[in-house]
Amino acid sequence: MRFWIILLCFSLQILKADTVTDSLQQLIGQSEGARKVDLTLQLAGKVAVNSRRNAIPIYNRAVELAKTINDKTIISAALYAAGENYYFAGNADSTTILMNECLQIAREIGDSSRIGQCLLRIGNCYTLLNEQELAEQTYLEALAVIQSLDDPILSGRTLNNLANIYGRWGQYIKALSMYDRAREYFEESGFTEGLGWLNFSIARLYKQISDYENALKHSQQALHYYQQISEATEDSSGIMICYGQLGDIYIQIGDFKKAMEYHQTALQLRQKTGVKSAIADSYRGLGEIYYFQKDYDRAMDYFQKAIGLRRDIKTTLGIATLMKYVGLIYLEQGNTKKARNYLKGALSLAKKGKQKNIEKEVLEKMILIYLEWKDYENACRYFDRYVAISDSVLNFSVSNKISSYRVNNEILKQQKEKENLIREMRIAELELDQQKNTQTRLLILLIAALIVSLVIIFMYRQKSRANKTLVSKNMEIASAHRKLQAEIEERKRIEKEREELIVELKDSLSKIKTLSGLIPICANCKKIRNDDGYYEQLEKYIMSHSDAVFSHGICPDCMKQLYPDIIKNENVDSDPEEKPGS
Repeated sequence: MRFWIILLCFSLQILKADTVTDSLQQLIGQSEGARKVDLTLQLAGKVAVNSRRNAIPIYNRAVELAKTINDKTIISAALYAAGENYYFAGNADSTTILMNECLQIAREIGDSSRIGQCLLRIGNCYTLLNEQELAEQTYLEALAVIQSLDDPILSGRTLNNLANIYGRWGQYIKALSMYDRAREYFEESGFTEGLGWLNFSIARLYKQISDYENALKHSQQALHYYQQISEATEDSSGIMICYGQLGDIYIQIGDFKKAMEYHQTALQLRQKTGVKSAIADSYRGLGEIYYFQKDYDRAMDYFQKAIGLRRDIKTTLGIATLMKYVGLIYLEQGNTKKARNYLKGALSLAKKGKQKNIEKEVLEKMILIYLEWKDYENACRYFDRYVAISDSVLNFSVSNKISSYRVNNEILKQQKEKENLIREMRIAELELDQQKNTQTRLLILLIAALIVSLVIIFMYRQKSRANKTLVSKNMEIASAHRKLQAEIEERKRIEKEREELIVELKDSLSKIKTLSGLIPICANCKKIRNDDGYYEQLEKYIMSHSDAVFSHGICPDCMKQLYPDIIKNENVDSDPEEKPGS
């Protein structure tokens, strides 16, 4: 039922838009110069609501008309509008060309706002092309320009997109902080589309860390904002992306019935717009549903369609996932050669996009394929990569769980702070209202002297409260300072002890000198061959290779052998009857 209602509304919007476009076409024919360019852009915008592809030639016509006027501001506006349309149509290459041309003109005329807008879209294109580091650099450059402007919407959009990059890289706390700053800008300006995109992005972050409850909640909030936009502007593109994301979340949960409903609705709406990247996303979602239900033929059909559309628009984002699934299906069907080819392609793209989970899964399958072929050399090579990536994925998974815990704690903290702030503002408003009423009554009922007295008393009380508060705060600060000072002293003591211990250990190590290894020694004279090949006395060798010092003496056995006469005399002189202890 929900699908048919949305489709009916969409059809009514198309009929209404046709009437408006006919009127605009008549006005364009009657206009000249800048007015004609402006009307052409308006017409293109109306057509783009229903079909970005059909709007492309109209935007191109607007750019051509603008260039005949020789007004750089008008040319810049036309180029930017045409580039925006290409972006939403999923053509990153054409978007980049037009935005760079627009950026050059904006810099020539010193239009900082347009410079920021162009950099923002160029960053988006890098994201589509899976060039995440270039995207980050471009967003940061855009932010540096935009923060010099009083443009909360542009600031919020840039922060939101930067946060998306950091979320993909697992830097969740940093991403969350930027989302919070973006929310402030969007709420300040009342930018509903920004709030929709913000909630959609946060939902995607939660989906990435497998927090499906929060992912669903923020996706529904995003859908609510985009429904408001659709009612006001007849633009349903936000509704489509929310339906697609909800379908993906339900796939991960395992509720394939709901996932199918959302993805089919999203596909119907996306096919009306003709945006290939969006249609490819729906094909991928439907393919995943059929894959997990083991309907491999249908899954293969949708995956191949999605790959074809992605290649048509020359973007690699998402192709790694698609090629992985196609390879897995061929593997299930026993066609290991085709499976190997698709999995190798998926592995290459996943490595480029830093998609470690896909790398791990694909490497595992590649090992099995080569083992089946008895190609043990390649099996071992892929196994080494699998071990390395598995450690990385495990660490990333643990990091995700920890980050998820921190993200939730940070959100609860921010919600409490926001509730306290709202409560304090409400109390302040009530106090202000009460003061106004009191002053009004005093002005009517009391004489001037009484008013002055009451004001003096009021000011005295306020000052007294302020003094008490100040004293309390000073005491808290002093206490915190003492604790901090004690902690600093303790850390200094520990650091000093650590340094002393290190010095002692180094001194001890410097005194240690040991012998090790194989030592060649003469079996007869017991001389040892040194490093130069010469034999030298045992004691000399040991003294030169250690800190040992020899003192010489003669053992009893050697004494008998060397000086038998002395030993014999000693035995004669001793008393044979003498016994120990006598």
